[in-house]
Amino acid sequence: MYKRYLSVYKKHYPAKRLAPLLALIVALSPFAIDTYLPAIPTMAQFFQVNIQLVELSIPLYLIGFALGQIIGGPISDNYGRKWIGIFGLSLFFSTSFLITFTDNVTQLWVLRFVQAFGGGFGLVICSAIVRDLYDGKDAAKIFTLIGFIMMIAPLIAPAIGSIFLYYFNWQAIFSLLAIYAFLQIIIIFFFIPDTKKLRKVAGYPHLNLLQVLRNYKRIIA
Repeated sequence: MYKRYLSVYKKHYPAKRLAPLLALIVALSPFAIDTYLPAIPTMAQFFQVNIQLVELSIPLYLIGFALGQIIGGPISDNYGRKWIGIFGLSLFFSTSFLITFTDNVTQLWVLRFVQAFGGGFGLVICSAIVRDLYDGKDAAKIFTLIGFIMMIAPLIAPAIGSIFLYYFNWQAIFSLLAIYAFLQIIIIFFFIPDTKKLRKVAGYPHLNLLQVLRNYKRIIA
């Protein structure tokens, strides 16, 4: 039965069609890290703080991004890739929008952390979907494309951020990220499969969050 379900999924979601969509989702988080780098001095002036305090939002973003992947992966195993991805990107969208209204650096720190947490959900479901559906050459092709996008995004993101900063303001950069996240939500909703049923047929165990945290504790210890 599992092979029959898998063949149906692959027929409706061939690797060559799914790969660019997943790559677009994966690009969001590295894009979000680097687009606002040119705006950091301007943001420091806006918040009337030292540049170092605005720069602190970068490691906070990376921590939130890592936690989003650690927590989002096991949750998506239980509740489905699609809806966890939509939840994470909705979180990213809403916080990106709220950042445009921040008036102090503390708000920026909190919102960037939450933004990254949602972005981590979006990234982890992409690699999970590839593992659910593909193996061999198809999986290698998709992961290669995802890796390529992960390299390209940080190269072009600062240039895009500089353009938006020059013609608009630093808030416009985060408006762009909000629009990007919203488009990704649409992509996931309409074009990305939910492999929950496939995993159930395959006999994967259902893990609760407490059990997952215990496993992480055991690994760290």
